[in-house]
Amino acid sequence: MTKPFDPWLDEIFGYKDPPQTSEHFKHAVTYDLREVRGLVPPLPVGEPVPGCPCEDCTGISEDHEVRKKPRLVSSPDWESKVDTARSMNLLDVAQRLGIELKKKGVDSFFGNCPFHEDKTPSLHASPSKGNSGVWHCFSCQRGGDPIALVMEVNNMTFPEAVKELVA
Repeated sequence: MTKPFDPWLDEIFGYKDPPQTSEHFKHAVTYDLREVRGLVPPLPVGEPVPGCPCEDCTGISEDHEVRKKPRLVSSPDWESKVDTARSMNLLDVAQRLGIELKKKGVDSFFGNCPFHEDKTPSLHASPSKGNSGVWHCFSCQRGGDPIALVMEVNNMTFPEAVKELVA
């Protein structure tokens, strides 16, 4: 069987090495499809494609400082805080949050869930599971580790909960 001439057919028929398409081409095709469906107005000839990051559409060269991706640098101090928060005992964290847990069984603790009214305790905590314990409410289906408990109870983000725990 001979290889088709059209590179898109190569991809359809499963030939190796499909052509690499440029970001501009992908944005232009997407815009054209949205135009055909009537979702966007027709693009005048020579106008930049909205949302396309290429140099021709933005007017900013590829090596310009603005186009460089930022490097995420993780500080050792932050990583140690996260490790400390992850290693905190679930029962201690629950106690700090005012959640009363009573022991039932070898490694099971139950208490009233802080997220809804409970007639019978539905919050289950297992302090020996995972890195520092896990919790789960059988009524509202919430659960997680000690950091997730702080996030849920105090309506915090992950960084805020870590700072709260290590403070």
